[in-house]
Amino acid sequence: MKSYLTNWIQLLVLGLAFLSVNLKAQSIETLSTKALNDSSLDNRLAAAERLQQLLYDSLENHPICFFERYNNFSMVASDDQSVRVFSWCAPLEQGFFQYFGLIQTVTDTQRLYVLKDHFVYEESKGYENLNQERWYGALYSKMITVSYKKETFYTLLGWDGNDALSDIKVIDVLSFDKNHEPIFGKEIFDSCTHCQRVLLQYRQNTNCSLRYERQSGKQGHKLISDNMIVFNHLEPENPYFEGMKNMYIPTEFFDAYYWKDGMWRFLSNIDARNY
Repeated sequence: MKSYLTNWIQLLVLGLAFLSVNLKAQSIETLSTKALNDSSLDNRLAAAERLQQLLYDSLENHPICFFERYNNFSMVASDDQSVRVFSWCAPLEQGFFQYFGLIQTVTDTQRLYVLKDHFVYEESKGYENLNQERWYGALYSKMITVSYKKETFYTLLGWDGNDALSDIKVIDVLSFDKNHEPIFGKEIFDSCTHCQRVLLQYRQNTNCSLRYERQSGKQGHKLISDNMIVFNHLEPENPYFEGMKNMYIPTEFFDAYYWKDGMWRFLSNIDARNY
């Protein structure tokens, strides 16, 4: 009788835990939708902040719980699931967005980091190391785990609504210092000197693809076939707009980065038949 009662109690506890996680998942979907679509700016920001607290509490109590991806709520994870990044946003006025995020690391112990969006776009942000207090906010779609000389980097692909004229696709790099603090940005892109991240700005109402998949391209006479970060080549809509990145549009050609010797190596005009 005692064994039966113990088993019943354990099943009840597990059932209540599952119900709690399920209800929180429903709340996350509701809050992320409200943060995106509510007609009131105050309500949008309040929903986004409430979602952050709910997510933090959920992970604190259930570190390994899984969350689905919704229209305005993304979870990306490292290959071994030891690092997860959650992101969502709230539209502001005049076409701007504010982003919200949370990093979870689970090794011997769990650590949670609340991300604070440094949301005003400046081209110089591509050259800055940032951190959880000064984060280049984005809604992430992919995390790519790469390593070099026993150091692991997490390359993040994301979208930034930027402003009323342009959108930005973001290629950022997450790593952790010796004190386990998150760092955003790393000089591992060979396409420009001192680049910490790649920011692909283009005119709004056009579509710039950004994906990670197996492709092929030529470097000189050498054919390279590998997993690559692939994106549309961007050009000014009119030669008069040269240098005005908010007037650039995606072309039918594709550029890419592939990983080699601790760097993301740039390839132009790749063969994108698999795209």
